[in-house]
Amino acid sequence: MVDEERAVFALDIGTRSVIGIVGFQDGDYFRVSCVETEEYQKRAVVDGQIEDIGETAKIAGRVKERLEKRLGFALKSVHIAAAGRVLRTREASFEMETGGGLITPEFVAKLEFEAIQRAYSALMEEEENQGMDFLSVGHSVRSYTVDGYEFSNLLDHQGRVAGVSVIATFLPREVVESLYTTMRQIGLTVAALTLEPIAAMNAVIPDDLRKLNLALVDIGAGTSDIALCERGGVSAYTMATVAGDEITEALMQGCLVDFAAAEEIKHTLSEKLKKKIAYEDILGLPHEESEEELFEKIRPAVENLAQVISERILEVNGKAPSAVFLAGGGSQTPGLAPLVAQGLSMDVSRVAVGGNNYMKRMIVTEEPVFGPEYATPVGIALTAVRQGAGDAAAVTVNGERRRLVNSWNSTVLGVLQMGGVRYDQLLGRTGKNVSYTLDGRRVVARGQLPEEAVITLNGEPASLQSPVRPGDSLEFKPAQPGADAAVYLRDLSAEGETFPVFLGGVEVTAGQTFLVNGSPAGPERRIESRDELVSRRVESLADLCAVHGLDPVGKTFVVGGAAQPLSYRLKPGDEVAMANASVHEAPLRPQQAQQTPFRPAPAQPAFSSAPAAPQRVRIPSAAAPVPPAPAAAEAAPRQAGPLRVLLNGQEVVFPQRDAPYEFFNLLAYTDIDPKNPQGQIVQLLNGRPASYTAVLKDGDRAEIFWDKS
Repeated sequence: MVDEERAVFALDIGTRSVIGIVGFQDGDYFRVSCVETEEYQKRAVVDGQIEDIGETAKIAGRVKERLEKRLGFALKSVHIAAAGRVLRTREASFEMETGGGLITPEFVAKLEFEAIQRAYSALMEEEENQGMDFLSVGHSVRSYTVDGYEFSNLLDHQGRVAGVSVIATFLPREVVESLYTTMRQIGLTVAALTLEPIAAMNAVIPDDLRKLNLALVDIGAGTSDIALCERGGVSAYTMATVAGDEITEALMQGCLVDFAAAEEIKHTLSEKLKKKIAYEDILGLPHEESEEELFEKIRPAVENLAQVISERILEVNGKAPSAVFLAGGGSQTPGLAPLVAQGLSMDVSRVAVGGNNYMKRMIVTEEPVFGPEYATPVGIALTAVRQGAGDAAAVTVNGERRRLVNSWNSTVLGVLQMGGVRYDQLLGRTGKNVSYTLDGRRVVARGQLPEEAVITLNGEPASLQSPVRPGDSLEFKPAQPGADAAVYLRDLSAEGETFPVFLGGVEVTAGQTFLVNGSPAGPERRIESRDELVSRRVESLADLCAVHGLDPVGKTFVVGGAAQPLSYRLKPGDEVAMANASVHEAPLRPQQAQQTPFRPAPAQPAFSSAPAAPQRVRIPSAAAPVPPAPAAAEAAPRQAGPLRVLLNGQEVVFPQRDAPYEFFNLLAYTDIDPKNPQGQIVQLLNGRPASYTAVLKDGDRAEIFWDKS
């Protein structure tokens, strides 16, 4: 059994089920210790993309818990793979001087990293007008060179200049974030992310076969991922959104059964038992049909799947490959292999289902993992072992080493989010506002701005979009939330406008007084949102009676031992008593008495009021400047002077600092709380969709609001 330190946990989040594998490297073999599988109860993943994060997390959590029970220890990190439903691939090359010494793993990691960065830059230039943000999810090396000569491995070679050619793969940020969020919900940190066809190829087609022109097709329930190799490396990736579900849906139509029954019929067909298959349709009528009869019902769907796979292979390879390996649960569809061979004009013997012949050369286990449906989870584990502990391509975050390769786009933001840093830790939360009315006028006291996160890269201030390279050291201090607005009645009176007097021995307030929600309140009353305040001047005995509900008729008021008329002007410390009062008449109602000690009131602060905006978000009419933030890394441009941005039609002024301001800095000037969504958040910069890390320029026009439609 595997021990905790050596354990490698691979999780395959498929369209139909979740498969978890735990094992360890044992000499030349990977030893699988335990495997667990759980199917979804409802459609949580569609075409390889997580649609229902909560449901996916629940199923993945069950797999994790069963594995932990068998292992006897908790699993903390996981290796996962993403499906290529909206995959983008780009080729790139990069060369670097070696310095004359032996080429080390660290040198190779940096070389590949720079090539991936070039591929990413090329992709983003092409996608700039689409408003999408892509993340790196894996790469494959096509070739290495030393002084112009090709090598399959650079380690320990010597030369003047080394080069690499890679195929880098990218997916939209939303696809990758859903995987990371799902893992965080079940208490797992993502150790590494790869692409499903990369993982499957590592399980089915070993390196020594990749000099041949081969195709691997991983047919799942929602997608068919395709990888091709030639001349010792991976040459192309592609995919199709036609897969096993289309066969299931054809059985639903042909047999008039629900999805679960159609899946059971399909699995029975794939076992090729040459017997009649019994089932009951949705009307409750029993049926019994031969495999041949059932195959005729799905033949059009199988032919279409084979045709799409053949077309995709020819499209990216330019010709029929030497052989095709079919993997994944959908590869066992009856009649599929011959139809793929037909579509590629190949001999049917050149299309193999499963490819477990080579898996058995790399895997040792008593678990049933040699079926084609295990190609991806086994491949994820083998990919993790091939990448090793990640020392050559790791960064240090707050003293902890963290693998860098395939960690999103290898920016500060990507590395931090991969480690589970939350949105509010990056941006902070503005303190809650207090909204109340004063004499019928709406007043908003705004919460304080958050204390920005402090980020340093290799000892220098950095921004969220600063690139991170192997060997870098990152220090991160989370943002601190701003204090909630705290307003007291004493804050609304200028110095000397409020003073204490004693009415019937009870201290009350005179001068500037307030009714809060219809009742008198003293200077230490804290104002809450939706409070209604009415200000009054208590300058005479008559005012004092009016505020405290006393009937002055027939009463004599004594101040300082002398009777005084109702027009008497009160002074600080006056002791007021009533003569001729009824024994049943209390001088002051208990709920009106203010017994808190008197404190001098500070000068009245200025508060802004803003009209309610049900759709778009409010910002202050006179925006306060953002506190200075740490300077950016060397590559960040220095701000020439104060930065002015028009946010929702009102000007926001940022003070000069070395680090560039980014779009997320504007959130502090809005009432938007991402934890309490009011619709779909809209972020526009100069009329175009903007990401959080978009750099602001002087004169930019920004809009941030909830789209409630």
